[in-house]
Amino acid sequence: MMVPTSITFAIPFYGSTAYLADALRSVTRQSTSSWRCIVVDDCSPEGGAEDVVQQFADPRIRYERNSKNLGIGANWNRCIELADTELVTLLHCDDRLEPSYTDIMLDLAQREPSTAAYYCQAAIIDRAGNEKFSFVDWYKHFLDPSYRNESHVVGGDGLSALLQGFFIMCPTICYRRSLFAQDGFAFSDRLRQVLDMRLITDLVLSGARITGSPRAGYQYRRHEDNQTAALTRNLKRFHEEIALYNELAVQARRAGWSRAARSAEKKAIIKKNLAFCIADDLLSRRFDVARDRWQLLRQLG
Repeated sequence: MMVPTSITFAIPFYGSTAYLADALRSVTRQSTSSWRCIVVDDCSPEGGAEDVVQQFADPRIRYERNSKNLGIGANWNRCIELADTELVTLLHCDDRLEPSYTDIMLDLAQREPSTAAYYCQAAIIDRAGNEKFSFVDWYKHFLDPSYRNESHVVGGDGLSALLQGFFIMCPTICYRRSLFAQDGFAFSDRLRQVLDMRLITDLVLSGARITGSPRAGYQYRRHEDNQTAALTRNLKRFHEEIALYNELAVQARRAGWSRAARSAEKKAIIKKNLAFCIADDLLSRRFDVARDRWQLLRQLG
């Protein structure tokens, strides 16, 4: 594989521009100038994204609008397609980067040229951009082998560890574009929540390696208006995760990875997340939502 010297930040856009300028500012504040940026507007009905891009007046940042609405998965694939560098990060339009993100990824890519994708640690921020505590993300740190030391997710053992508590903060992932252009990998157009989880597990099942850094280079914004929160409230997120884990159990057994198959069958992290959400619902007096989650948790056994 080629040794990359630059990175593209592709921002799939649909919806509000509330945080877009903040995301773009974080790109311009990278400690190295070896980057490019594309905002790919999937025919958002709200509009305004092009105006935000033009306000930066930076030739490294460009705006593209799809001719028709593609949907989440297809627009993510379009983002990869439009990039003209080997390394591509899908920066969520409501998140932002640490100034060190590009340096982290270029360093990993230069030292680990046979790795398919790279990820780093992330801080959790609120609407205002202030750091906030997230129990779920705090818990996953104990499962992530790269939290303290650079490590690799590879093979059956890597998949098993990953499925015990999907510790990769997927928005931090930097992909090698050649995987899409030459090897036929793509984001699913039938999923809304676990697209990146599906792709990462597909990579590991194919024999590829994912490398994680203990350095923090990303800021993930948790707020009630983002898609993850909405799909968590209506259980669609959990149903997608359960279906994915069921598929992975079959695929892992077919590959002879019995430990990974057992991890998928147990669905431990899904159950823990449901239990945490139920407790939060009860404390917030969302009793109907708590009841629905409880019923789903009971079905999982």
